[in-house]
Amino acid sequence: MRKMIRVASLVVVVVTGCTTYGHKVTHEELTRFQPGVTPCVEIVEALKPRQPTTDMQRSNRTRQITYVYGHSDADAGAIALAVLGIPAGRTQSEQTTVTIDCDTAGLLTEYATTKGQMGVGVGVTGGAKQ
Repeated sequence: MRKMIRVASLVVVVVTGCTTYGHKVTHEELTRFQPGVTPCVEIVEALKPRQPTTDMQRSNRTRQITYVYGHSDADAGAIALAVLGIPAGRTQSEQTTVTIDCDTAGLLTEYATTKGQMGVGVGVTGGAKQ
């Protein structure tokens, strides 16, 4: 029975060992678009097949389009400990957010990119509080 639980734990950890969500858009991809010149519909078309995460229409008739991306990987050591039945977990993740602002005429006014990363640990592999 214990062996079956360990094997099941391994399968769960391996299957969930990495996750990805959203659509990654880089700052470099956006540099070809010119504020006041490029229509926002052209930007969305150029970034296909990726779809915006959000598309906000404001009451003042401006628009904000957002692409959010995230990826997390589980640490192999934590996976091995979980197989042994020891509660542990450590992940490393990266996130990017691209925001595209459009004026009332539908033209790009500005864009912004945010990049970040984070490590999270639980149990014996979690590390000390900082």
